Amino acid sequence: MLVLERKTQAQDRGAKIYGSLVACCSTGSPVRIHQYEAGAEQMARAMKNTLQAAKVSPDQVNYISAAANSTPELDRAETLAIQKVFPQPWSIPVSSLNGHIGDFCGSGTLRAGALLLSMRDGKILPTLGLKNPEFELGHIMNEPRPEQIQYALLNGFSFGGSNVCLLFKKEI
Repeated sequence: MLVLERKTQAQDRGAKIYGSLVACCSTGSPVRIHQYEAGAEQMARAMKNTLQAAKVSPDQVNYISAAANSTPELDRAETLAIQKVFPQPWSIPVSSLNGHIGDFCGSGTLRAGALLLSMRDGKILPTLGLKNPEFELGHIMNEPRPEQIQYALLNGFSFGGSNVCLLFKKEI
């Protein structure tokens, strides 16, 4: 079960806290209902604004949970957005859980829960089915990778230009 609540309330009831939602931002891209923004400006803006709201620099992010749903249009656009925001995009671990759980309307909650468990366990799940990536990023492929994660960005980009980014911080 994933519960989003005020930290003080969780502490009062003795809950185990895995992480905190530090900031989030959403933007809209001016595209048709079954398109992604080719230039990725609004996707990049959502990530930049999320980091700025949290006062976290791109080099503090230890993991990106990509929206990547294996469509060439989204994968290209999200890669371009990551490259616009992160000066060394190949150095940040990136994976997508869509190969594990599918891509559906409620998958963001499952992805957030898995991200928090990755933070807790110090292990990032790979992108299933990714064999020869077309894009230069810090892809996690084939098997989980041990990684201590302090800050993780979860991207949610969908058809029609809906873009959302959430930044989580590990609870210590």
